[in-house]
Amino acid sequence: MPPRLSTGVRLLLLGLLGFSACTSGSRPLPASSPAPVAPSDAGSLAVSPSPPAEAPTWQGPRPSSFRPCPRKTAGGCDYGEGCDYTAYDLLCVSGSCDTPQTGDLRCHRICDDGACGQGEKCVRRTVGVSDTGEAQLPLCLCAGKDCPERGPGGIPWPAEGGLAPWRQERAMPADLYYHAATATPERLLVSGGLHIQAISGSGASLEENAKVFSAPLLAEGGLGEWTKSGTLPVPVIHHGMAVLAGRLFIAGGQRQGDFTAEVVSAPIQGDGTLGPWREEAPLPQPRAWHSLVAHGRELWVIAGTLDKADFTRGTRQLWRAKVSSDSGARVSRWEALEAPFPPHYDQGVALSGGRLYAVDGRGQLSSVALDAGRDWRAEPSPPWKGSVDFGASGHHLVRLVALHDTLLLLMPRGLTLTASLQPDGTVKDWRQASRLHHLVDGFATASDPKGRVYVLGGTTSAPTMQRNPEVWSTTRVAP
Repeated sequence: MPPRLSTGVRLLLLGLLGFSACTSGSRPLPASSPAPVAPSDAGSLAVSPSPPAEAPTWQGPRPSSFRPCPRKTAGGCDYGEGCDYTAYDLLCVSGSCDTPQTGDLRCHRICDDGACGQGEKCVRRTVGVSDTGEAQLPLCLCAGKDCPERGPGGIPWPAEGGLAPWRQERAMPADLYYHAATATPERLLVSGGLHIQAISGSGASLEENAKVFSAPLLAEGGLGEWTKSGTLPVPVIHHGMAVLAGRLFIAGGQRQGDFTAEVVSAPIQGDGTLGPWREEAPLPQPRAWHSLVAHGRELWVIAGTLDKADFTRGTRQLWRAKVSSDSGARVSRWEALEAPFPPHYDQGVALSGGRLYAVDGRGQLSSVALDAGRDWRAEPSPPWKGSVDFGASGHHLVRLVALHDTLLLLMPRGLTLTASLQPDGTVKDWRQASRLHHLVDGFATASDPKGRVYVLGGTTSAPTMQRNPEVWSTTRVAP
């Protein structure tokens, strides 16, 4: 019999399966950072003054996608678009309103800046009718009657923001949510997470996954056949996973509604299978939703939360452990440090060139050299302030990913932003990049040494969103 999930986890998944762009059952992020948590044996970290703000360099105005709106077909409009659709909310005598639509039921760029793509013009459209008045939205309309559809199912978008269009890879053996992923030079690995056994009118039957799957990275690009590499000691979700010295490390996470401090590792064999699991030094406290980062001979636990009652409340605490240089590659103890702010609770960190980049709950970006572990530096922040307007308020899950000299911010509904990393590690020129359509949240990311990022599973707005084993990838486009 599969393990029973806590009420919080069940409600969270039901919220995701209901096409919600925000996480169900959670509280909004605070308007300001929480008070610092006093660390144990922690170093004192400071943040340097912010460099001069740089205006985002957009490749716009981008033309409208003209895809069918979400109310008619799945997929969703692009970030910054609206549906030319009129929602009626009237007190009708008959109990329903059958007034014909006045829009074309297509996705149009919102021209609140007055700008439109070539061959389009900005027109105010009625998008809501109520007994108390009308709601209007400025939308870019095409000049002719037949608007060419762009994006999935239509004219492909060219590469944007220095990022190649997303490519679909070989799907995982099972749909997974709240899992973890990592990559070696040879293989892509995924572990844990939630799997949907069955869906009914009253909800979903969920199972915590204990399997570890892997797929070889092919020389010509793409993924080979997925196989089962091993089984975790116990099922886990919201955990951290990293590879160091030929071993797969799993740290923390959530089991049956409780956070855990357990750390285990297993050797990765030549064929991708895992050897026996071994217990390592546990984390200083139970923790979940975090990232586990390998740097040199060190493991770092960053972001996430220590508060299972309010999992969106991030923590300033950073933990690092040295991995022994002998063939055993053991973790003996964890050292506590403290960041000047709590990073975004859900894996809002990335590592490039020995420098860690972290975004907080309000979209502010900072970085620090991990060799020093202190002296944080403010970086130009992405054009994101902790939430995006998808018809819902509050926080949203994000992923920060580094691809050599490019930083990616992946957000709900597939919005992707990129920035350039300069030789000294400074961040420059945030811009909109090639979008991954249909993505909502609950997904995992991993990047391989060759500079390709993979997005695995999670929830989507496609018709099969309840069972999503899909894997997508992209890479930096050479200038």
